[in-house]
Amino acid sequence: MATKIYVNLDVPEILNFKESCDNYKKKVINDNSNYWCKTCNFKISIPTPRYCLRQKIEDDTGYINIVAFDNETEILAKTTVKVFYELYNKDNDDRNEGSPT
Repeated sequence: MATKIYVNLDVPEILNFKESCDNYKKKVINDNSNYWCKTCNFKISIPTPRYCLRQKIEDDTGYINIVAFDNETEILAKTTVKVFYELYNKDNDDRNEGSPT
């Protein structure tokens, strides 16, 4: 029996990026153009994108919901979180350019 993985990137729940602090990997606060980490109490110049991939894996016996974070997602997708983040932002920019203002 083989396992197949399908990832539909058009489903909003699939794309779950967080901008975080490198020290604690905690979400940072975006205050206008500044980022701030509450955990280490420092201003962050460039936050690190973190990725959380929610998956439902199913076979003939049932299914299981799992969550893959940065490293696991990079292994599954064979690309870096940074590349995902850049593609995600480019796609959002392209969609915004096509929408009426």
